[in-house]
Amino acid sequence: GPYNNSATAGATSPSGATVNDTSDNGTDPETNNGNAADDDATPVTFAEAPAIGVAKTVSAGPTNNGDGTHTLTYSMVVKNTGDISLSNVQVVDDLTTTFSGATFVVDAKSTGGTLTINNAFNGDGDKNLLAANQNLAVGESETISLTVTVTPGTNLGPYNNSATAGATSPSGATVNDTSDNGTDPETNNGNAADDDAT
Repeated sequence: GPYNNSATAGATSPSGATVNDTSDNGTDPETNNGNAADDDATPVTFAEAPAIGVAKTVSAGPTNNGDGTHTLTYSMVVKNTGDISLSNVQVVDDLTTTFSGATFVVDAKSTGGTLTINNAFNGDGDKNLLAANQNLAVGESETISLTVTVTPGTNLGPYNNSATAGATSPSGATVNDTSDNGTDPETNNGNAADDDAT
């Protein structure tokens, strides 16, 4: 918006004269309702309610490889939970912070659907899981898979991990969400609090 609307009133007098008037924005049909000009249209602007959600779970492993390393796969579901399309969709995952005191290698990363993975993601210098300029339609959800091999040494954990999803609305509003442990990006997945780490 705004969407501008005007109405036109017309009538005929007993002598047959025709009269008409185009609406003025306001409540008084006899004045200009405080506006500089008469017959100005009535504007309507609709508010958008952009939102994004992300949930994360360990979908495979951790598997002890018998050589001091352990392999696991994270699955993330990111969803446009608002009422308007989103652009610049991104999911950030800081594996260096998660596996502090250990070493890790990203073995594989992939997406299902319309989102494109960032092939340069390594969880350290490049923490963006998605390529630039990604979009999500209203109600659209996509799954991101991330397989990591960790060498924990003597620190066997637990290692708590969170991802952050962000996007931009058509009006330029920024929305973001920190992942919740589970598979549903719209609820707290049965936990007492939202945004709990995986």
